[in-house]
Amino acid sequence: MKLRIIALLISCCILLMSMSGCERNNLIYHTEDNPVSCTIDGIEYKSSPERVLNWGGVAHEFSEHDWGFFFELRRYVDSDKKSYLIVLNVEISESFELGKKYPINVRTEEYEYLGAGYLREYSSASTTHYVISGWVEFTDFYKEYSNYYVSGVFEMDCLDSDDSPLRVRNGQFGPVIVGYSNFKE
Repeated sequence: MKLRIIALLISCCILLMSMSGCERNNLIYHTEDNPVSCTIDGIEYKSSPERVLNWGGVAHEFSEHDWGFFFELRRYVDSDKKSYLIVLNVEISESFELGKKYPINVRTEEYEYLGAGYLREYSSASTTHYVISGWVEFTDFYKEYSNYYVSGVFEMDCLDSDDSPLRVRNGQFGPVIVGYSNFKE
Protein backbone atom coordinates (compact mmCIF):
# COMPACT_ATOMS: atom_id res chain seq x y z
CA MET A 1 0.00 0.00 0.00
CA LYS A 2 2.81 2.44 0.90
CA LEU A 3 4.56 1.72 -2.41
CA ARG A 4 1.40 2.58 -4.36
CA ILE A 5 1.04 5.90 -2.52
CA ILE A 6 4.70 6.76 -3.16
CA ALA A 7 4.33 5.91 -6.86
CA LEU A 8 1.19 8.05 -7.03
CA LEU A 9 2.95 10.98 -5.35
CA ILE A 10 5.92 10.73 -7.71
CA SER A 11 3.56 10.64 -10.71
CA CYS A 12 1.71 13.71 -9.44
CA CYS A 13 4.99 15.60 -8.95
CA ILE A 14 6.15 14.79 -12.48
CA LEU A 15 2.80 15.85 -13.93
CA LEU A 16 2.76 19.13 -11.98
CA MET A 17 6.35 19.94 -12.97
CA SER A 18 5.61 19.34 -16.64
CA MET A 19 2.57 21.62 -16.50
CA SER A 20 4.24 24.40 -14.51
CA GLY A 21 5.43 27.68 -15.97
CA CYS A 22 8.88 26.90 -14.64
CA GLU A 23 10.45 25.58 -17.82
CA ARG A 24 13.80 24.87 -16.21
CA ASN A 25 12.20 21.92 -14.43
CA ASN A 26 9.93 20.89 -17.28
CA LEU A 27 10.34 17.22 -18.13
CA ILE A 28 8.43 17.38 -21.42
CA TYR A 29 9.80 20.36 -23.36
CA HIS A 30 12.20 23.29 -23.33
CA THR A 31 12.56 26.44 -25.39
CA GLU A 32 15.30 26.98 -27.98
CA ASP A 33 15.95 30.29 -29.70
CA ASN A 34 16.57 28.60 -33.10
CA PRO A 35 16.72 32.05 -34.73
CA VAL A 36 15.75 32.52 -38.37
CA SER A 37 15.45 35.88 -40.11
CA CYS A 38 15.12 37.14 -43.68
CA THR A 39 13.53 39.77 -45.85
CA ILE A 40 10.59 38.72 -48.01
CA ASP A 41 9.92 41.22 -50.78
CA GLY A 42 11.84 43.83 -48.78
CA ILE A 43 10.00 43.31 -45.45
CA GLU A 44 11.92 41.97 -42.43
CA TYR A 45 10.75 38.71 -40.85
CA LYS A 46 12.05 37.07 -37.68
CA SER A 47 11.29 33.88 -35.78
CA SER A 48 10.29 33.58 -32.14
CA PRO A 49 11.78 30.99 -29.77
CA GLU A 50 10.22 27.56 -30.25
CA ARG A 51 9.26 24.75 -27.90
CA VAL A 52 11.24 21.57 -28.39
CA LEU A 53 10.36 18.20 -26.85
CA ASN A 54 13.10 16.96 -24.55
CA TRP A 55 13.14 13.48 -26.11
CA GLY A 56 12.83 13.03 -29.86
CA GLY A 57 11.41 16.49 -30.39
CA VAL A 58 13.87 18.15 -32.74
CA ALA A 59 11.95 19.52 -35.73
CA HIS A 60 15.01 20.23 -37.87
CA GLU A 61 17.07 17.45 -39.44
CA PHE A 62 20.61 16.99 -40.66
CA SER A 63 21.97 13.62 -41.75
CA GLU A 64 25.13 12.54 -43.53
CA HIS A 65 25.19 9.48 -45.75
CA ASP A 66 27.63 7.69 -48.04
CA TRP A 67 25.72 9.21 -50.97
CA GLY A 68 25.75 12.81 -49.59
CA PHE A 69 23.66 14.64 -46.99
CA PHE A 70 20.13 15.82 -46.15
CA PHE A 71 19.08 19.00 -44.32
CA GLU A 72 15.61 20.28 -43.46
CA LEU A 73 14.67 23.41 -41.53
CA ARG A 74 11.05 24.39 -40.73
CA ARG A 75 10.55 27.71 -38.94
CA TYR A 76 7.81 30.29 -38.65
CA VAL A 77 8.83 33.89 -39.26
CA ASP A 78 6.72 36.96 -38.59
CA SER A 79 6.50 40.64 -39.49
CA ASP A 80 3.93 43.18 -38.35
CA LYS A 81 1.71 42.23 -41.29
CA LYS A 82 2.18 38.54 -42.12
CA SER A 83 3.50 35.18 -41.00
CA TYR A 84 5.19 32.52 -43.09
CA LEU A 85 6.41 28.99 -42.57
CA ILE A 86 9.83 28.69 -44.20
CA VAL A 87 10.90 25.22 -45.27
CA LEU A 88 14.46 24.76 -46.50
CA ASN A 89 15.27 21.33 -47.94
CA VAL A 90 18.66 20.29 -49.25
CA GLU A 91 19.27 16.72 -50.40
CA ILE A 92 22.45 16.43 -52.39
CA SER A 93 24.91 13.77 -53.46
CA GLU A 94 27.96 15.68 -52.23
CA SER A 95 29.86 15.64 -48.96
CA PHE A 96 28.91 18.31 -46.45
CA GLU A 97 31.28 21.29 -46.27
CA LEU A 98 31.08 24.59 -44.41
CA GLY A 99 31.26 27.71 -46.59
CA LYS A 100 29.87 26.06 -49.72
CA LYS A 101 26.54 26.99 -51.35
CA TYR A 102 24.11 24.10 -51.90
CA PRO A 103 20.90 24.36 -53.95
CA ILE A 104 17.55 24.23 -52.16
CA ASN A 105 15.33 21.47 -53.58
CA VAL A 106 12.85 22.89 -56.07
CA ARG A 107 9.40 21.52 -56.77
CA THR A 108 9.52 18.74 -59.38
CA GLU A 109 7.58 15.53 -59.83
CA GLU A 110 10.07 13.87 -57.48
CA TYR A 111 9.66 16.55 -54.80
CA GLU A 112 6.06 17.56 -55.49
CA TYR A 113 4.74 17.34 -51.93
CA LEU A 114 7.67 16.39 -49.73
CA GLY A 115 11.24 17.46 -50.05
CA ALA A 116 10.82 20.74 -51.91
CA GLY A 117 11.53 24.08 -50.28
CA TYR A 118 8.63 26.51 -49.89
CA LEU A 119 7.06 29.42 -48.05
CA ARG A 120 3.52 29.04 -46.73
CA GLU A 121 1.70 32.25 -45.95
CA TYR A 122 -0.65 32.12 -42.97
CA SER A 123 -3.67 34.31 -43.54
CA SER A 124 -7.32 33.84 -44.43
CA ALA A 125 -6.15 32.27 -47.71
CA SER A 126 -3.14 30.14 -46.87
CA THR A 127 -0.92 30.33 -49.97
CA THR A 128 2.10 28.14 -50.68
CA HIS A 129 4.99 29.63 -52.65
CA TYR A 130 7.36 26.92 -53.95
CA VAL A 131 11.08 27.50 -54.40
CA ILE A 132 12.10 27.89 -58.05
CA SER A 133 15.72 28.74 -57.24
CA GLY A 134 17.74 29.22 -54.11
CA TRP A 135 20.73 28.17 -52.05
CA VAL A 136 21.91 27.51 -48.50
CA GLU A 137 25.44 28.08 -47.24
CA PHE A 138 26.32 26.46 -43.92
CA THR A 139 28.56 28.65 -41.77
CA ASP A 140 28.85 26.56 -38.59
CA PHE A 141 28.16 23.03 -37.34
CA TYR A 142 29.00 21.83 -33.84
CA LYS A 143 28.05 19.56 -30.98
CA GLU A 144 27.39 20.89 -27.49
CA TYR A 145 26.69 18.29 -24.82
CA SER A 146 24.31 15.87 -26.56
CA ASN A 147 22.87 18.42 -29.04
CA TYR A 148 24.00 19.35 -32.54
CA TYR A 149 23.68 22.88 -33.92
CA VAL A 150 23.91 24.33 -37.42
CA SER A 151 24.04 27.91 -38.71
CA GLY A 152 23.90 29.34 -42.19
CA VAL A 153 22.66 31.87 -44.71
CA PHE A 154 20.18 31.45 -47.57
CA GLU A 155 18.35 33.10 -50.45
CA MET A 156 15.49 31.87 -52.60
CA ASP A 157 12.95 32.88 -55.20
CA CYS A 158 9.46 31.38 -55.00
CA LEU A 159 6.26 31.20 -57.06
CA ASP A 160 2.73 30.24 -56.07
CA SER A 161 0.16 28.48 -58.29
CA ASP A 162 -0.79 31.86 -59.84
CA ASP A 163 2.89 32.54 -60.66
CA SER A 164 3.05 35.29 -58.04
CA PRO A 165 6.74 35.73 -57.19
CA LEU A 166 8.36 36.21 -53.78
CA ARG A 167 12.01 37.11 -53.23
CA VAL A 168 13.63 35.93 -50.01
CA ARG A 169 16.93 37.68 -49.27
CA ASN A 170 19.35 38.15 -46.37
CA GLY A 171 18.24 34.82 -44.87
CA GLN A 172 20.07 33.68 -41.75
CA PHE A 173 19.55 30.78 -39.38
CA GLY A 174 21.29 29.56 -36.32
CA PRO A 175 22.45 28.29 -34.23
CA VAL A 176 19.51 25.93 -34.75
CA ILE A 177 19.34 22.64 -32.88
CA VAL A 178 19.08 19.71 -35.31
CA GLY A 179 18.47 16.01 -35.06
CA TYR A 180 21.77 14.74 -36.41
CA SER A 181 22.44 11.27 -37.83
CA ASN A 182 25.64 9.98 -39.37
CA PHE A 183 24.95 7.03 -41.67
CA LYS A 184 28.38 7.05 -43.31
CA GLU A 185 30.24 3.76 -43.19
